[in-house]
Amino acid sequence: MLFDLDATLLDHDSARDAAISSLLRTHHQLTNTEVNDLVRQWQEISDLVYERYLTGELTFAEQRLHRMTQFSTEILDLGINSDDDVDPTVAALRTFHSSQ
Repeated sequence: MLFDLDATLLDHDSARDAAISSLLRTHHQLTNTEVNDLVRQWQEISDLVYERYLTGELTFAEQRLHRMTQFSTEILDLGINSDDDVDPTVAALRTFHSSQ
């Protein structure tokens, strides 16, 4: 088991920021949105949903889907209505994240 307390194995913040920057380039409805605003909103949602995972309300997989669904519908307004709709977006972001 490995712990990456100082982000030396995976620079999650840079990967997250790059993924959000990519969203800004591909979703034209976000042209007036700043990366830092989206990062802050993503982090707020992540913290709330992760807390639900820590309390046992959600599984790890469920918290990932809930986080993306909430961000996609409330912040990005992508018209995602269910976890099934978010799967392709999660897969694309996961691929992008792992390539960073």
